[in-house]
Amino acid sequence: MNERTRRKFLAGAAGSGTVAIAGCSDDDGSEATAGETDTPETQTEDPTATDDPDQSVDVLEHDKRIGAHYYAWYWGDDGWSGRNHASDEPNSWLADTPGTPTLGAYDTRNPEVVDRHIKWSLEHGINWWIINNGAPNTEIDHTIRDVIFESDLADHMEFTILFGGHQPSRTDDGFDFDDPDQREVLIERFEHWEETKVHDDNYLWIDGRPTMYFWDTRDYVGDVAGAFEEAADTVDVEPYLIAAPAYDDQPVAHTDLEAFDAVKDYQAISTDSAYMDRFREMTVKNQRRWAAASDHLDITFYPSVTPGFDSSVRDDGEHRVPIVERDIDAFRDECAALRGLADDDTIVVTSFNEWPEHTNVEPSEEEGTAYLESIADELARADWDAPDLGYQRLTLTFSETVSEGPRELGFMAREIRVDTDVETVEEPVGSLDETFAYVDGGYPGVPDEQGGRRWLGGSDQRAVLLVPASGSIERVVLEGRPIQAGITATAETTDGEIGSVTFGDDPDEYVLDD
Repeated sequence: MNERTRRKFLAGAAGSGTVAIAGCSDDDGSEATAGETDTPETQTEDPTATDDPDQSVDVLEHDKRIGAHYYAWYWGDDGWSGRNHASDEPNSWLADTPGTPTLGAYDTRNPEVVDRHIKWSLEHGINWWIINNGAPNTEIDHTIRDVIFESDLADHMEFTILFGGHQPSRTDDGFDFDDPDQREVLIERFEHWEETKVHDDNYLWIDGRPTMYFWDTRDYVGDVAGAFEEAADTVDVEPYLIAAPAYDDQPVAHTDLEAFDAVKDYQAISTDSAYMDRFREMTVKNQRRWAAASDHLDITFYPSVTPGFDSSVRDDGEHRVPIVERDIDAFRDECAALRGLADDDTIVVTSFNEWPEHTNVEPSEEEGTAYLESIADELARADWDAPDLGYQRLTLTFSETVSEGPRELGFMAREIRVDTDVETVEEPVGSLDETFAYVDGGYPGVPDEQGGRRWLGGSDQRAVLLVPASGSIERVVLEGRPIQAGITATAETTDGEIGSVTFGDDPDEYVLDD
């Protein structure tokens, strides 16, 4: 265990008096439903609450920002989680989880529960909560404002609100921001957020701007940048917008990031069983790729770590998303591998208490505080040494491209080989084993019986790749087929041009060198 400095303070030091912490429950949802428009009855008694004789909080001091997703949607059968994860069991939200919270079927409207959660967080290094939002004036919304923000321990925590697209307006293609209804709801959320959340003393501002996190941006289509600009124009603060691209996708797959200041994937899970079988390996590799790409994209990168994933109980035993088994050693390794990639010394844990997906680090009957302790050991420490990612920029420029729908195509690559003066790097294009970062002028990779393929080209007739290679790049070999004969491709790095080649009619190996 690393050496850490702890500062003990009485909970009453902020002027609220000493607190006994007990009980717990959570609530989340994004749409108003019947019976949710009034201020909730704050729960002062909870059958699961027990008196805590320890009146103090032993804050784990460090100089990092360690976030965790917090869910305020749990209370019996009537809370959002209970209604949406229903079963025939009492306290249905708890019946739909693979694990059992130490606090039992708690109620997040109970201030003592929230204090207990903040206490656990602070004592293990978590100092930032990203809280699921409810629609304006729902019970979840009031729980955030009247319970979480007013917690006795809130002064020692920072808060950000999580938002999502408007589900009733979702189409098969995703959340379409050309849809007036989607844009109108976004404006309403911005305005309510400014009125009720932004000016809380503990709300997180970055670069002088209040933060907003949009967890489902991977599903946004249409004029995303225009919609967010329109919504931002309706408030008197300039928001700091954090997007959630899919880190299991190549950066080039996300063309809507111009509206955002930072990226942080919620959780890089997938329905692809081959990918999920290698989840721990892939999430580290993919986040290294995004960290390298963030400089080119001019966007701040925040890594994301998770203990595991299992929604099978909630989904009646169906594994619509393959399970990622919880493994404390694997989680520690993931924390250690990813912490050094962070911009602004910031990393986020998914999650503190998303019980139906079993991503929680909140103490449980089965695992105690093991995951919180691993956060304290691996993240709440000074030595977040940034690794040398070793990526070099390689630009392939095409003399022309051919339009095919919205795409501008130059060359369909199956393998790219890069020879340097010290090594050869082979890229199995379109497969899970891709190591390059495709940041511009590329299209989604497609696995197939030959391995995989990816079209290169783009509206600027150039593809920008980041190549993990040592030494000086001397030669590039493209294996695949051009969109048509006669197109010339030129390869260059930051050190200058490498060489050119003119494509023929057939699939072949094309060599770009002197």
